[in-house]
Amino acid sequence: MDKKHLCPCSSSATLLRHISHNRIYWFCSRCHQEMPDLVNILDTRLTEQNNLATQALREVAIQERTRVIIPKKLPQPIALV
Repeated sequence: MDKKHLCPCSSSATLLRHISHNRIYWFCSRCHQEMPDLVNILDTRLTEQNNLATQALREVAIQERTRVIIPKKLPQPIALV
């Protein structure tokens, strides 16, 4: 399913994809202005946040695997009779 790119100024207008001067941009036929592609901006930010969260979870898992557990109280030696 394609994502619908809507104009942030007039939410009912669909943005038109244009290519000019070796770059791609979005144009609103109602506002007659170049508009940011908010769908891709949001997707990029969510992906970055997901990657950071995944990296943090991996680091915690590595720390848990390599953590040395030191007992709070050492056991008393057993006296041999």
